[in-house]
Amino acid sequence: MQPTPDSLPAPTQRSKSSWTTLLPLVAVIGALVALVLVFVQVERRTRELREELSEIAEPAGTHVYDLQRIYALQISVKRGFLLTGETSLLDRYQELRDDEERAYMQLAPLIQHLGPDAEVLFAELRTQAPRWHATFPEAELRGYTPTPGALAQRLPEQQQLYEATLSAASRLDARIAQRAQQTRARIREIERNERRLGLVLVVLALAGAGVIFQVARRLRSLTEASRRHAEEAEGRRREVESLMEQRTSFIRGITHDLKNPLGAVDAFAQLLEAEIKGPLTTDQRMMVGRMRRATQETLGIIDDLLSLSRAQSGQLRIERRATDVARLVREAAEDYRASIEAAGLALEVELNDGLPPIRVDTSRVRQILGNLLSNAVKYTPEGEVRVRAAERAGDGAPGPGSWVSVDVIDTGLGIPEEEQDNVFGEFHRIHRDQARGVGLGLSISRRIARLLGGDVTVESEVGKGSTFTLWLPLTFPDPAPAQPESPASPR
Repeated sequence: MQPTPDSLPAPTQRSKSSWTTLLPLVAVIGALVALVLVFVQVERRTRELREELSEIAEPAGTHVYDLQRIYALQISVKRGFLLTGETSLLDRYQELRDDEERAYMQLAPLIQHLGPDAEVLFAELRTQAPRWHATFPEAELRGYTPTPGALAQRLPEQQQLYEATLSAASRLDARIAQRAQQTRARIREIERNERRLGLVLVVLALAGAGVIFQVARRLRSLTEASRRHAEEAEGRRREVESLMEQRTSFIRGITHDLKNPLGAVDAFAQLLEAEIKGPLTTDQRMMVGRMRRATQETLGIIDDLLSLSRAQSGQLRIERRATDVARLVREAAEDYRASIEAAGLALEVELNDGLPPIRVDTSRVRQILGNLLSNAVKYTPEGEVRVRAAERAGDGAPGPGSWVSVDVIDTGLGIPEEEQDNVFGEFHRIHRDQARGVGLGLSISRRIARLLGGDVTVESEVGKGSTFTLWLPLTFPDPAPAQPESPASPR
């Protein structure tokens, strides 16, 4: 017999009381430490922003200013040479061109850190400046003889291109200045937040003593309430498990009772269809065909209910063996080719080369792919159904490691985003007026996929179609016996 709390020795009760008081204290201290760490992180971020300002934005602005100064000297020197023909001015112009190129080289790595807008403006400047220089190319200047008429004719074009170059430089300078201003504003904002955090830290420290006292007093009453709630929850869990077991037994019994007469109905309909009792008219043959299809659909629903019941109760058998997954997927797709093409759709199968063998239950994988392909046919009025298999890691996979993904892609109605988490629920259907069914296929498929160690996921866009993906792990350890589900509430 376990001792009750009232029967515990006094030292044990005092120890529990000490922990009751200490835990809130540890929580408050932890909160203070967390605030201090946040404060340190903010300081680090401020330092990074100041370094960006001093090492990137400000030097970049200086280089742009230097370029503007160089442009002004270049046009002055070039015009002096064009008017006088003095070769020393041409040498000076070449030195300024070298200075311009050095400024570009120093500015380029800084621009990369200032965002795409600055990069676009810098590229515009690099494009505009050569156009201005090309009005009087250096090769032409070397043999140039001053001619007032020719000079007067080309100076307006040169002036226009020069002003366009200065305008491009001014826009780049304004963008760099704006970035610097934004960085300074961010630094001021972070510093304000530092002061606020410091104030919060002081207030929290002052309130800590009162919080500890209140929490310690409340903790005692909450512990008792928690114990009572745990007992009530355990009672409800047992009740739910009992209801689930009753539901499972009921489904197993009623499906068994239904399958036998339905099987007999299908057998007699098959005899009629084979004209054992005499020839059938066209209308009779059509009616017998409808009878058989309705019977098969009903038997399919009963099989779905049985599978769902077994999955919920942990009785669904999984038999793993090494399988050529590419061959399995191709065969499963080909099984549905006739029904897909009968619906006026195209079927395309894409398999990556070199898919490794995996250990799966082939019949269960066929069952899942059959459900996904059946849904694709039901909800795709026109277009195609595409089946694609590949080895993937990450990229939406349900867990770490390598997976084989099998995508069933349709061009159908699509699923609204708010409904995509609901399509795997039992008896849930979105397009009730578009196709027959009871809404069990996706629920069963996901349960089986998870028993196989994988999952079934969906991506969809209304009006464009859906992609359902079966994920199968490349490696899967031998599982422990399946356990019944423990639902949160009875249905």
